[in-house]
Amino acid sequence: MAHILRREGPNVIIMPGRDEIWKSMMYLTNLSGSFSRAEVVAKAMNSREYVHRYLKALIKAGYAEQLPVQPKRGTRFRVIRTQISTPRVRADGTDLGEPINVTLWRTMRMLKTFTAPELCAHASLPERPVKLTTAAAYLCHLEAAGLLTILAPGQRRGAKAHRRFGLIGTPGGQAPRVLKADAVYDPNTGNLLSVSSHDAEAC
Repeated sequence: MAHILRREGPNVIIMPGRDEIWKSMMYLTNLSGSFSRAEVVAKAMNSREYVHRYLKALIKAGYAEQLPVQPKRGTRFRVIRTQISTPRVRADGTDLGEPINVTLWRTMRMLKTFTAPELCAHASLPERPVKLTTAAAYLCHLEAAGLLTILAPGQRRGAKAHRRFGLIGTPGGQAPRVLKADAVYDPNTGNLLSVSSHDAEAC
């Protein structure tokens, strides 16, 4: 998860998530050889609790380690396994794998135009097939948010699932995320794209 969703009254606030935490940890390790939790919290602009949970998972997964405590420096850590992409790990350190929205978005960018069944066929792997309902719902949300256009209506039974979609403009490489707030977050532009409750229910 790259960003965290929270509410302040009627407003939806997008907070930096694991992407910024991971970048901060690597930056601080390269800069001074180590980092404290407080330094990561300040640089990544995130909560201490969230940074602590993610750091614990990274240590269990072998991406980071705690250094011996030194007088006047407190507890410090360092990244020992660097990579550009943000590690997606569970609390016990096991790998979460690629998010389904990332797989679908990458496939869309390759295909240019597609129906939900076509997207499923190209995005599925033997060990992880993509459900038609999952692909169709993602397409519906992206279309409602203005990231996709309907090129042709479906012409067969279950026509809605067989609509042909196309990407609008030149899509960025980061996959948009459907949030639990009738909205789609586009990390390529930093925009929060609202989806009407009617459109969200239709998906």
